Amino acid sequence: MKFKEAAKALGEVDFESISPEEKAFYCLLRVECGLPLGDYGTEEYINHSLRYYLEKQYDENFARAKLLQGWRLMLKTEYFEAREALTEAVAAYRKCNSDAGQARAFCRLGYVYLQFGDLETAENYTRRAAQYYERQQDYARLGNILLSLVGTVVACGYFQKGMMILREIEPNLPRLTEMDQGSYYATCAFPAAVTGDFAQAYRSINTAIQIMEAFPREKARCLYKLGRILLLDDNPAKAEGAFSEGLRIVVNYNAAAAESYKRHLAEIYLKLGRLEDAREYLETAAKLAEEMTDRSEIAHCYRIRALLAVEESRDAEAREEFREALGIFSRINHRYYLAVTRYQAAISGLFPPGEQQAMLYLAREYFESEKLVPYIEKVKSAILPDIAPPMRIGRMETKPPTIIAVNAEVKRLLNLAHRAAQSDISILLTGETGTGKDLLAEYIHHCSDRTGRFVAVNSAAIPENMIEAELFGYSRGAYTGADREKTGLIEEANDGTLYLNEIADSSPAFQAKLLDALERKVIRRLGENTERAVAFRLIAATNHDIEKLVDEGRFRIDLYHRISEISINLPPLSERPDDIPELVRHFLSLGGVSFDPARDGRELDEIYVRLQSRRWPGNIRQLKSELARLILLSHGDLHRMKDAMDEGRQVSSIQDRLATTLEMTGWNRREAARELGINEITVRRWIKKLNLRPPLKNHGK
Repeated sequence: MKFKEAAKALGEVDFESISPEEKAFYCLLRVECGLPLGDYGTEEYINHSLRYYLEKQYDENFARAKLLQGWRLMLKTEYFEAREALTEAVAAYRKCNSDAGQARAFCRLGYVYLQFGDLETAENYTRRAAQYYERQQDYARLGNILLSLVGTVVACGYFQKGMMILREIEPNLPRLTEMDQGSYYATCAFPAAVTGDFAQAYRSINTAIQIMEAFPREKARCLYKLGRILLLDDNPAKAEGAFSEGLRIVVNYNAAAAESYKRHLAEIYLKLGRLEDAREYLETAAKLAEEMTDRSEIAHCYRIRALLAVEESRDAEAREEFREALGIFSRINHRYYLAVTRYQAAISGLFPPGEQQAMLYLAREYFESEKLVPYIEKVKSAILPDIAPPMRIGRMETKPPTIIAVNAEVKRLLNLAHRAAQSDISILLTGETGTGKDLLAEYIHHCSDRTGRFVAVNSAAIPENMIEAELFGYSRGAYTGADREKTGLIEEANDGTLYLNEIADSSPAFQAKLLDALERKVIRRLGENTERAVAFRLIAATNHDIEKLVDEGRFRIDLYHRISEISINLPPLSERPDDIPELVRHFLSLGGVSFDPARDGRELDEIYVRLQSRRWPGNIRQLKSELARLILLSHGDLHRMKDAMDEGRQVSSIQDRLATTLEMTGWNRREAARELGINEITVRRWIKKLNLRPPLKNHGK
């Protein structure tokens, strides 16, 4: 595409002399030429076109303007706004029956959703675009789209997924353009290297470089990928040559694109001990990254600044730079470099042992899930063997809460919780109601070495006008009715653990006050002028999709990243049926039922099977309640308990049918009654008897 020539020709047009319709179309062309050249100051042109075409929303040019608006916002990393504009573009293209336009918009939406970390939706949109080009038998465009998807998927650290898509492309390789064939081999190279097959990686990238000799800009990209492979293969001297050659080519076309080449050269010079060269290249790369608002490159610059600070024994700065890098990589869902940075931070020796081990454990989980051989052994050798949780002292409990874990996934999560407990990292617990979040929070507190209290708070239950008084406390006379001083919840948790349940249901004011306390690590009681330092571990929990609430603007994104340095998602009971027998034995013992597994094995097995076959929307909490009911009805006799289960099965069946029908009808009792063939009074009676509750309509309030 000759964008520069087109932009030059458009610059010679006398804008004032053309008709309003021509002006609107001229603005579209200016944007289409400007964006590929890095000219993002095209908002005025887009808005001019949109104003003209607004009355003609069925016109394809309106859809085209919306597509360009979304593309511009995407390039400026304003992803929420981009998603809205691109979704409108899809709707407009659909109205004017333009499948080609929808395909273009789907491609852009796919990229935007990848930036949200939603790989499933991103792939869905990209494949919808690919299906269009497949129907058109436009295999060159199809291959180009899938290669673009692979590139972004791999950049986010989904190497196995990327290699799977590459295998899809391979049969159509002869149908691709020469440039796309080169891109295919170049894209194959780094996933091969990072999974340990360096021989295949070098074969692929050398083939790509040969093909791209006729395409200088593409050759520069291949040299960039060769440099990454050499760096991973612990060959910094040769990597310097590849990046330097690529840099010499790329600056002739787009100086702004040089940021990542210079950032890699900074890392290479750091490895070679050339600290001044490293600093010079790093600062140039960081400046370019800031100008381009490239969050990935900004995070990399923080990471390399941290490594430089480690070399120069600037420990406090290094820790802060590592934390900044980790925060950004987490926000943009770059899983590979998040794990790499965790590993580098952990082996720096700058973090407390508990936090160091937690970072290594999380890094290992990722490396093993993607089969990234070069890192797996490194991380394994740095992880210390499991140690028993420390005994609580003072007023604390002397043994941890009982958590049943026969299921392999639950065991893995408990191991992660144990590792994380020995650090100060904030933890977010997610999962359906009744999965055991409260119990796990207590377990984490028990396994830590914190000497203070475990303070549990229902975030949604604090009235708006009492937030500061409850969180921070108040002095006597601070307001009418304050006849004594009160310690706030945060101060109560000093040197201990603050557990905030239902965090997703907290108000905006609660979120703002909590974020301030987390960032400043001080609180001030109402009625006092002095601030008090606080040190507490934060654990938050929710049964909502908090990431969706963040996307919708109903939960603060900055607070989300502060509370979710480690996320642990507890599976529902339906995904851990192998835990049910052990849970049953545990709850029977708690209920005072005496049994002998050898003598009562048949009765117990029948109870297990019956309970495993049932749905448990209330999870472990519901199972516990059901067993308490059965114990009460059977007086602890296992044989009678089976009879009581038969009696309860009818209730369970009614509950399941009613709950499903109410959900299907949006909790319209009259419609539910019609669907079930009963009267509305009966529906209301069963709702009350079974204690059913409609879902919250607005989780953010």
